[in-house]
Amino acid sequence: MCGVSFRFSLPLVALGTGLLWFGWFGFNGGSALASTGGAAFAAVNSALAASTALTVWTGIEWFKHGKPTLAGLCIGVVTGLATITPCAGFIRPWAAFVVSILSAFACYFACEFSKKMKWDDTLGVWGVHGVGGGLGSILLGFLADKDVGGVAASNELVGKQLVAVLSAALYSYVVTYVLFYAMSKCMVLKPTPEEILDLDMAFHGERSYGKDTTTCRECRAGTVIMPNGCKHGYDEWMRREKKERDEDEESEGSEGSEGSEGSKDSENRSETSSEMRSRPYDIGDLLDGELVFEDVEMANMNPSVAQPDESTPPVACIKPNEFTYNSVLVAYANAGNVAMVEEIFQEMKREGVKPNDYTYNVVIKAHENGGNVEMVVRTFNEMKHANIMDQEYNQDAPY
Repeated sequence: MCGVSFRFSLPLVALGTGLLWFGWFGFNGGSALASTGGAAFAAVNSALAASTALTVWTGIEWFKHGKPTLAGLCIGVVTGLATITPCAGFIRPWAAFVVSILSAFACYFACEFSKKMKWDDTLGVWGVHGVGGGLGSILLGFLADKDVGGVAASNELVGKQLVAVLSAALYSYVVTYVLFYAMSKCMVLKPTPEEILDLDMAFHGERSYGKDTTTCRECRAGTVIMPNGCKHGYDEWMRREKKERDEDEESEGSEGSEGSEGSKDSENRSETSSEMRSRPYDIGDLLDGELVFEDVEMANMNPSVAQPDESTPPVACIKPNEFTYNSVLVAYANAGNVAMVEEIFQEMKREGVKPNDYTYNVVIKAHENGGNVEMVVRTFNEMKHANIMDQEYNQDAPY
C-alpha cells in the first residue's frame, strides 16, 4: 500500500476509506455552497473517479502480483478522489473516467518509484495526493467544459494550471524543508530501525491495542508476550496456527497417493521460495509477530517486568523460537538494516535454533539488496550444506 510494509488493521483501513469516500461528497459537492448543477456534477464526478480508480488500481496489482489486495483497493479509492478534486465541478462525467484512469497509473507508479528510492512517504502523500492532485489540476486545462463550470478548455488554461501546480510544489517543498530543519533542532524526526519495531514503547513507553499485559488462566502469569501471555498461551497459539496451516495445505493439495506427499511438500517449499524472491518482504506475512522477539527478550532479562506480583511464576523459560527469529529478520530486512539481519541470524544459530528455508532466503535477500555478493554466496553455500547433510546445524563446520 504505497510504501506501507505492514499494517495494524485492514478492516479499520477499509472502514476509514468508506468514511472518507462518504465525506468527500461534501468536500467536492459542497464546494458550490448551494444545491446547483455544478454541485451535482462535482458529486457524480467524485463517485465515478473513485470507483474507476479503484478498479484500475486493483487491476494493476492483480496483473503485477497475481492477486488483488484490500489495501490496494482502498488506496485506489483515495487516488481517484484526490485527482478529481481540482476539476470535479468543471468537467463532464465522461472526462472523470479519463482523469481517474490516468491517475491510477500515474499514482501507482509514483508510489513504486518512491519505494524504490526509499523515500519516507509512509501514507503515500506524495505518490497519491501530490502526484494525483497535480495531475488533476493540469488535466482541468484539457477537459474543462464551459457549460459545466463556466470555464472552457484552452492552451491558456493549461499554461495557468501548470504554473499553479509548479508554484504550489515549490512552495510546499521550501516551507516543509524549513519546518523540518527547525524541528530537527529540538526533536528526532526519523526513528532508528530498532525503534521502528515498537514505536509506541520507543516514544511513549506504552503499547496500543492491549499488548502490554495478558493473563494466563493456567498459571495466572501476566506477561508481555502475545498472545495469551505466558508460555502456555504461546504454545497453544502456535499449535492452533500449525493446525490451520496444515489444514490449508491439505485443502490446496490435489488428490493423490500417500507416496507423493514428500514431493508435494518439496514443491510447496519451492513455490514459497520462488514467490519470496519475486516480492518484497512484508512483516504482515508472519502473523503479526514483529513484537514477539523484543517482548520475550525483555521478559528474560527482567522477569519482574512481566509479572504482576511476587506470587506469579517467572517467565524466563520463554525462549525465542524459529518463528520468532524469522519475524525479527524480516523486520530488519524491511528496514534495510543488513548488519542487524546478520547479527540476529548468527545469534539464532548460537542459541541452537535451526534456520529453515525461509530464514536463509530472508538473509540472502537482505545481502543481495545490500550489494554484498560475497555474503550471498557464503550464505547460499551454508544453506546447501545444511540441507544436504540433513542434520542439526554445526556452527563450526567449514563453509
